[in-house]
Amino acid sequence: MEHCSEPTSVSRRRPRRRAATVAIALVASIAIAACSGGGDKASSDAAASKAADGKRSSTTTAAPTTTTTQPPTPTTPIAITHSSTGPDGSGCSPTGDTLGDGLWFGTLVSVDTPGNSIGLDLECFYSGAAANAAAAAQGTRTPVPNGVLITNQSTKVFTIPAWNNVQVLPLQMVGSGGFTGGNQPASTGVSAANTILTMPAPKLVWVQIVSGKALVIQAQFTP
Repeated sequence: MEHCSEPTSVSRRRPRRRAATVAIALVASIAIAACSGGGDKASSDAAASKAADGKRSSTTTAAPTTTTTQPPTPTTPIAITHSSTGPDGSGCSPTGDTLGDGLWFGTLVSVDTPGNSIGLDLECFYSGAAANAAAAAQGTRTPVPNGVLITNQSTKVFTIPAWNNVQVLPLQMVGSGGFTGGNQPASTGVSAANTILTMPAPKLVWVQIVSGKALVIQAQFTP
């Protein structure tokens, strides 16, 4: 009985081994297939990323442009815009630490040739009815002499950069050494403003600013 039962026991175990072997092989094949599929996906993703990187690297951004073209300079002296209610030109109460585009009046206090700039002590220039009104408001006599009133509300000096072709118009001289109400022919370059700076006080000027820089520096005659 013991001899007959042994083959039966062996025959029962063998099918289990084959089934286990088949199961192991099946699991291995599934794992290989899964790994193979994941690798293909990873390769595909890597290729897509590489292609995207290639597209990104080929994209360029245009550099911002800055305008440095000098504006045309006037061929005649600038005309002063008069106001019947306030100071002439662009006034004398700017906001901030820089003077914007416009026509500004004041005393020329410095010329920086290497730095291509000037220093302007901004003042108020009233004429006509506005001059008399301003004089009355501050308690000085009216009518004002020569119809002009100049006041200095601040000692702040504004540094104004100049265009390379800035036009400088000093006052004309008469034989006795005095000044007339006209202007000498314009000279080009900020260094020419030294002619005004060397004049006797008060060295009053109008400065026309265009695109943030002085385009004209014109002396103002006051009798």
